[in-house]
Amino acid sequence: MSIFHQKDHRQELIERLKEDYINELQLSEQLKYHAETARYPQFCAKLLSLAESEKKQAAIIKGLLEKLSAAAPNEIPAVSIEKGRNLFQALSRDLEMDNQDYFHYYERIFEAETEGLTEILPTLNQLRKEEDEHRQTLRSILQKLNPYQV
Repeated sequence: MSIFHQKDHRQELIERLKEDYINELQLSEQLKYHAETARYPQFCAKLLSLAESEKKQAAIIKGLLEKLSAAAPNEIPAVSIEKGRNLFQALSRDLEMDNQDYFHYYERIFEAETEGLTEILPTLNQLRKEEDEHRQTLRSILQKLNPYQV
């Protein structure tokens, strides 16, 4: 047994990308549910568009995993949607999830750079930028729904 153990950063990156893949699909389902149950038609189209974009991001991550000779998870855990929450509370939770994803992409970029996987850096950066756009859209909706406006 070696005293000095070199971490397998490539495998860690693959495992984290698998988690990101699952998170993107779950967030897509949540946003789709919120769009279908929202009683505000002006937000339905935006939420459905975000849900579709999250699904596309999952497909991009699946492509990254294939580039790294790994398979995307076959089974996606069921989404736990809290049905007792109002739209403002639900979207606030979705925004928290999207915030985490946004910062996770910075971590993925660093990990890929560390491993010398420069060919996937532009894709990871694209995903990070798209997450930022999603956050801005969710913030915009939340500002309009804010029950605590002064």
